[in-house]
Amino acid sequence: VTVTSHGARVSEGSVIMLLAGLAGASVLSVAAAKNRTLRDDHEHLLMEEIVALGSIDGLTGCAVHRVFHERLAEEIDRSHRYEQPLSLILIDVDNFKSVNDTYGHLAGDNTLAAVGNALRAHVRSVDVVGRLGGDEFAVLLPNTEPEPAATLAERIRQDLPAVVDVPVTLSFGVSHLHESALTSEQMLDDADFALYEVKRTG
Repeated sequence: VTVTSHGARVSEGSVIMLLAGLAGASVLSVAAAKNRTLRDDHEHLLMEEIVALGSIDGLTGCAVHRVFHERLAEEIDRSHRYEQPLSLILIDVDNFKSVNDTYGHLAGDNTLAAVGNALRAHVRSVDVVGRLGGDEFAVLLPNTEPEPAATLAERIRQDLPAVVDVPVTLSFGVSHLHESALTSEQMLDDADFALYEVKRTG
């Protein structure tokens, strides 16, 4: 059997082979597009992981210093715009150097990781827990008055012994956004002053 196309005689077998070739090319084209999509998705996930790794402290799971300060500035702006309260808790592990000296640096790292986990376990999804450096942490509490922030700090303090392997205590300083503390630096300074007073008075 033959098929005539534009005056040319083409065998049926050739047509079938041609159609099969076109179908194969179409399958390859779909597969290539699928592979490109998978590759693009993989690259996107890798980029998200890179961003996450740069944003989260690997030891404690808390936001790194830079990210915390960025979020603090954003929340201050939002608090001004919508006239909502904003509180901040500054946390310091007391005499942390003695933990390293007495129990070793691995125990020190485990302590910091436990503190980070404890802080994150006590906050809401909208709150931000950051590691500002060394043994200093901070918790940003949007739409929160200072009294509930102080209550949260006390609850964390009471629950800490159950999650650490070595005896440590925490000191807390609470500040909030008000007319004399309208910037992130002022809020941090207020919390730092409160923290210093806690340490000074024992």
